Amino acid sequence: MRTFSKGLMAVVLAAVTIPLGSPPASAEGNATDIATAMQQWQASNPETAGNRGKTPGLIARWDAGGTQVTVDVGVKKPNGNPVTEKRDVNDRFRAGSNTKMLMSVVMLQLIDAGTYTIDGGPLTLDSPIPLSIQSQITGCNVMYQAWYGGNTSQLCFDASKITIRSLLQHTSGLESYDKIYDWQASVGADFLLGPNGPLRDGQYYLAQLLADGVSQGPLFPADCGRSATDTILCPSKIDKGFYYSNTNYVVLAMIMRQLTNKSYGQLITEKILQPVGMTQSKMPASWNADEKTGVVRDLDTPHSDHWTGLRLVGTDPKDPTPLGPYDATRFNPTLTAGAGDLMSTTADLIKFDKALLGGQLLSTTRLAEMMDWYTQFDESDESLAYNEAGDGVDNDLDGLVDETAAGTAPGDLAETNHPSVAGDAHMTYGLGLAKRTFDCPSVPGKTVTVYGHNGFVPGSLTYNYITADGTKAMAFNLNADWPAKLRPYKGKNSSTGAFDVDLYWNYELVMMYDILRAGFC
Repeated sequence: MRTFSKGLMAVVLAAVTIPLGSPPASAEGNATDIATAMQQWQASNPETAGNRGKTPGLIARWDAGGTQVTVDVGVKKPNGNPVTEKRDVNDRFRAGSNTKMLMSVVMLQLIDAGTYTIDGGPLTLDSPIPLSIQSQITGCNVMYQAWYGGNTSQLCFDASKITIRSLLQHTSGLESYDKIYDWQASVGADFLLGPNGPLRDGQYYLAQLLADGVSQGPLFPADCGRSATDTILCPSKIDKGFYYSNTNYVVLAMIMRQLTNKSYGQLITEKILQPVGMTQSKMPASWNADEKTGVVRDLDTPHSDHWTGLRLVGTDPKDPTPLGPYDATRFNPTLTAGAGDLMSTTADLIKFDKALLGGQLLSTTRLAEMMDWYTQFDESDESLAYNEAGDGVDNDLDGLVDETAAGTAPGDLAETNHPSVAGDAHMTYGLGLAKRTFDCPSVPGKTVTVYGHNGFVPGSLTYNYITADGTKAMAFNLNADWPAKLRPYKGKNSSTGAFDVDLYWNYELVMMYDILRAGFC
C-alpha cells in the first residue's frame, strides 16, 4: 500500500495487483493522476457554498489488463472525520442509471432467445409495445404549441409507434416521470422529506411512474427517430427525436414481466449478476415494484452514507437556495424502479464492463445493435438532454429556447476557465449504452473513446466506462449529489410568456471528464 499526500488530504492506493509483463509504474502513475484529479476537484468544487459543506468522498477503481488500483478521497459524510469516517474503496452504493445497461442486456437476451412474442408476433427490437401497455399511454401535450413555435395543433400520443428499440434508445417521446416530481431539477424538501417522499415512507409502482410520465403528454412523435421528414413535428433542436427519459425503462420493466412472468430484478440477477460473478451487487426489492410488495431501503455493508443537497426554488429560478445536506442513504429505490435502482461496487461494475465488451453477455449481433449509435451530443457545455450553454450557441436538445444571451449566473465559472470541458467532449447513445469521446490536453491531438453510463440518485453519483478493446476500465462514485446540476428546469415566465434560459454550468460534467482524462489519457 502506498500513500500520496497533498496538503491536508491523503490518498490511499490499495489492492494493487501487478500481473507479469505489466509495468508497475504505469498502474501507480494512473492512480496518482486519478487521485490528483479527485483531490483538485474536491478542493475547488465551485458548489461548496452554503450549509452543505464540501463534497464528502470519492472512490475510484482503475483497471488495465487485470492490473487494478483503487483510490479513495474524503469521507463518508460532509465534514466527517478523515480518519475514522473515511470512504472505503469497497463501499456499496446506489449506481443509478448504470441500471439501464443491465436492463438493455436482459431485453437483448430475450430477443436473442427467439422464443418470446408480443401480441402474437415475434419479439424484435422493432416490435410495438404490448397493446395492454399502449392502452395506458394516451393524451396530448398542451404545451406543444409553445415549445415548437407556432404549430397549430396539439401533439397526441400514438403508442402503436413506440417500439422496444425506441424505449432502449430514448426515442419514444415519453417524458421522464421524475420531471413531475422535480427531484432531479429543483429538489424540494416538500417532496423528498415529506411523509410520502422517498426519504420517508413513500413507495412507487411501475404503473404509477408510467402514468406520471404520460400525464405530461408526448415530447415528439415516437417515430421521429425513424422518419424525420416533418420539420415541425421532428425539429432538429431535439436531435430528431432523442430525449433521455426514465419512463422508457419503466415500460421495459413492465414488458419483461409480461414476457417472462419474472420481475426485471430477478432477470438481472439470474442473467447478469450471478453468471458474471457480481457478488457484491443487488437489485433491491423494488424488483417487485409492479407487484406492490415491500421494499428494501438499506444498503448492504460496507457502504458509504449518501448525502443530498436539497434545493427549493425561490422567486428567481436561477438562484436556488441550498438546503441540507440530508442523509439519503435509505432512499426508497422504487422511485427509480427499472431505470436506476442497482446497488453495486466499483469492482462489480468493472466486471460487468468486461463481460459486456468481452462477449460474455450478448451475441456479436446483439452487442452490435446495443452499440448502434443514434446521435452525437456536444458536451462542451452540459450533458445529454440538458445541453444548455452560456455562449450564445443554440445547442439545446429540449428545443424550448434560443440561447442568444451569453453570460453566467452568480457563482458560475466562465467557459474559458474550464478548458477540460470547453475542449472536445461528445456523447452518443445506443441501446442503454453511451459512448463518450474526449480530447487529452496533456497529449496534444490525442482523443479517447470509452463506453458505459452515468448514474444519479439523490446522494450518489456514479460513472462507469471501458475502452472498446476492454484493456482499460474505470468506475468511480461520489457520495453526494450537489455537484450535479440539480437546477430548475426551464420554466415559462409568467410575465413575458417566454421560457427562461438556464446558464448554470454542469459541475458534475467537469468532474467526470477531469477524472476520465486522468484515467484514460
